[in-house]
Amino acid sequence: MIMSDQTAGRRRKWLMRVYAALCAVLLPFAAPAGAEIPQAAPPGAEAPSPSRGVPPTTAPLPPTATAVPPGIPARPPQSACAPAAFRLAIDIGHYRAAPGAISATGVTEFEYNVALARNVLAALREAGFTAAFLIGEAGTPLKLEERTRLARNAGAVLFVSLHHDSVQQRYITNWTVDGKPEHYSDQFHGYSLFVSDRNPHPAESREFAVLLGEALLGEGLTPSLHHAEPIPGEGRPLIDKRLGLYRFDDLVVLRTATMPAALLESAIIVNRAEEQSVSNGDHEAKVVAALVKAVQRYCGMNPTLH
Repeated sequence: MIMSDQTAGRRRKWLMRVYAALCAVLLPFAAPAGAEIPQAAPPGAEAPSPSRGVPPTTAPLPPTATAVPPGIPARPPQSACAPAAFRLAIDIGHYRAAPGAISATGVTEFEYNVALARNVLAALREAGFTAAFLIGEAGTPLKLEERTRLARNAGAVLFVSLHHDSVQQRYITNWTVDGKPEHYSDQFHGYSLFVSDRNPHPAESREFAVLLGEALLGEGLTPSLHHAEPIPGEGRPLIDKRLGLYRFDDLVVLRTATMPAALLESAIIVNRAEEQSVSNGDHEAKVVAALVKAVQRYCGMNPTLH
């Protein structure tokens, strides 16, 4: 049917009014709560293209995205780390009068702990973490609760206790080093990580421990699982077997720390080959690198801590 121009014009205006009214009624029901309702377009007008400012419903993950490691709550990546303001307490396990484990060659654990802690501190300061500090460097008797009190009073936002490990007596063999009787066990090797659910920040403690475990694996180190063995003195629950991460709720420095805390047994020094790697610096360099990486990542993921 042929219509005059005037009739066709009136018909187009009427259709536009009907179309606008329908959009006003129907679009609020189709849009999610809080979403912006688009303005109706008249017939014949170009509809907005999804490629021009309208994001897809489900955005693809970026190529660098990875799964959240076990034990860590999912959180968006951050990049607001201010290393100079991040106060990290590095606790040196034991002291001279109670030096902890004795290595296969007769070196005390405390000696190795001090050497490791000093190297960690130097590397952290070089990376910009100038507020990091040591606890127990003097080697004088220091109660466990006093260590965490010192960290709290200094404003620490993270507490890391550094140790070197041994094994149960049933695995020990005697031998002689430079004419002196010593003891060793080559059955186990590797590092172990501990957190306590009695710490007031258990999720954050696990978060850092997982980051450290991943970094240690990245340096080519392997965890020891001997603390999970169901024998007297062991039997610690494993949180993550791949990372060598244990739960030890009653470790005093972990449960009394008022900030997130983790304890690292960096190597088994009664293992002869592992002690050799510790003493020549190869093992310790990897541990230092892993600790710096873990602290950097944790700092970036927790920008409100500093």
